[in-house]
Amino acid sequence: MCPLVKLAFCLFWLYNQGMHLLFVNTEAKTIMPETILLETIALESETARPERADAQANRARILAAAERLFAEKGVAHVNMVEIGRAAGIGQGTLYRRFASKSELCQALLDTQMCEFQDQTLHQLRGMSEAGAAKLAQLHWFLQAAVQFYEHHLPMMRGIFGD
Repeated sequence: MCPLVKLAFCLFWLYNQGMHLLFVNTEAKTIMPETILLETIALESETARPERADAQANRARILAAAERLFAEKGVAHVNMVEIGRAAGIGQGTLYRRFASKSELCQALLDTQMCEFQDQTLHQLRGMSEAGAAKLAQLHWFLQAAVQFYEHHLPMMRGIFGD
């Protein structure tokens, strides 16, 4: 996949997660870094019914086990049975929560994307307050987005395939 497609995916993902960072002037075919918006939008899941404590604990154990196994063996070399065993939960509980490894990868990636967004907003606000040029802020963001994408590519393949 070419680097521009990778970057476009990162920007699209950020946009869908509720963060608008860039305004692209399609007529002039330029990016307008002076119009960086640092706003967030309330997501539908934020208004959902609170999760039971045991369900939260199971979810956390599943995600922690999956993250550890993915780091040790690689996403492609881990199956749902291994994740359930490592989390210490039954297969029924695992599959009620995550119907597939793809869903599990998406949940992990969502969590890590939220962390990346928080770090990005903090960094860009700090750069703005320090008077950094908008182009420098854009350069930093593009580098960070590509690094995030490259690091998480195996998990994205777990979601979308090759």
